[in-house]
Amino acid sequence: MIVGVFPAVDASGAFSSDQVGHTGGVFMTFLGAGIGLIVVSRRLAGDVRWRSLAAYALASGIAIVVLFFAFGALAEQPGAPLHPWMGLFQWVMVAEWFT
Repeated sequence: MIVGVFPAVDASGAFSSDQVGHTGGVFMTFLGAGIGLIVVSRRLAGDVRWRSLAAYALASGIAIVVLFFAFGALAEQPGAPLHPWMGLFQWVMVAEWFT
């Protein structure tokens, strides 16, 4: 799991936003998944056998990208409106992706 390889905590166990590996991993994971689903949805739409899943893949990809940027704006920084629920927000993004 990417969290174990690139932790978001420092040596003392406190959350640190200075963990460059974690930040890079998160960008690659969520934007890669969201953009990947958007690209795949176009290929699904062109195949008769998979066309029924194209809209779902497109909507999921767009939702992941939107949630990713909303997380950065509304939950990541201390004092942000949704910061107290930051973990829940992350789980919503993961649930959207895995569904």
